[in-house]
Amino acid sequence: MDLDEIDSLFKSSRHQNEVIDGLYKMVFPDLDDIEKIKGGWPTVNPETWKYIAWRFRAFDIKHHRDVVVPDGAWMNRGFSTDDSIPADYVDISTLETIYKKVR
Repeated sequence: MDLDEIDSLFKSSRHQNEVIDGLYKMVFPDLDDIEKIKGGWPTVNPETWKYIAWRFRAFDIKHHRDVVVPDGAWMNRGFSTDDSIPADYVDISTLETIYKKVR
């Protein structure tokens, strides 16, 4: 996961849901075609997780002051951590993606 790409997402977004969706789209480019992700959350190393959490804190204070708990969306819907994950990698090997049925 590229930190510049993460920074750009925070700068271009106006709502925390946009950021969460954008982060998931970095991991799952076809997110709009996915109905459900089972088995947990994408996993990053703790430093990447903290970086995103601090960005969320600043973002929420700027855009949602007195409305939400700063970085609460990340705490509730963010990624998991694992010390063995490299800094620029997101592990989704334990997840199952269920795609929407085409009608």
